[in-house]
Amino acid sequence: MKPHSSFLQRWPSWHTSLARRLRRRSFPPPLGQIDFGDLRQSEPLGRETDQDAGHPVDRYYIEQFFRREAHSLKGRVLAIGHEHSAAGALEGKTVTSLPFTDDAELLHHLAAVQEHTYETLILWHVLHKVYELDTAVRHVHRVLTPGGILLATVPGTCYAAQHPDEPVPYWRFTCVSLQKLIEENFPARRIDIETWGNVVVALAHLHRIGIQQLTQQELAYRDEHYPLILTLIAEKRVGLH
Repeated sequence: MKPHSSFLQRWPSWHTSLARRLRRRSFPPPLGQIDFGDLRQSEPLGRETDQDAGHPVDRYYIEQFFRREAHSLKGRVLAIGHEHSAAGALEGKTVTSLPFTDDAELLHHLAAVQEHTYETLILWHVLHKVYELDTAVRHVHRVLTPGGILLATVPGTCYAAQHPDEPVPYWRFTCVSLQKLIEENFPARRIDIETWGNVVVALAHLHRIGIQQLTQQELAYRDEHYPLILTLIAEKRVGLH
């Protein structure tokens, strides 16, 4: 079903007016009193092929993260996934890029890499598409040099693959589940996990509405209970410390 052609223009005024109305009344509002407007439909308002949908919200956060952490990248870098989103951070680095096609091929590639090969490893929205998570993280840890850095992004909120040739996502993550997964191999005190996004941002993402329809205040606000993405920095132990 094609979304209403004028919704993308009406979105800012709709969610702003709704926010004002909610601030003026007690919360939560009485049952049945919320006006969902154009959001009351069973299909997303936007589509991946829409030319006017704008810049994807999850990609905006991923780019923000890698720009901020550009100084952390060191030595030989293995970048797995859509490395174009980290392109600015990778300038001037010795980079091996590996596009993600499926989890079996990824595990096969990592298994063939000698241990202690890379100082930095980037996983750009990859882990949720790998069924054997424990195996993947063990390989990632193995190929990093002592003191090496893992930088990763994973979804907290996402939709399933839309096309037959897209990798199928198996998992969504919380801070707790991601921490438990990574600390099986990396020391807990050298793991840093952040949440990015909030319920308004997650709603826009699920409707495939870009950042142009959101304010900077909405994009900047972080609610750990409704993360759109999570970012991870983990450092491999040096020696026995």
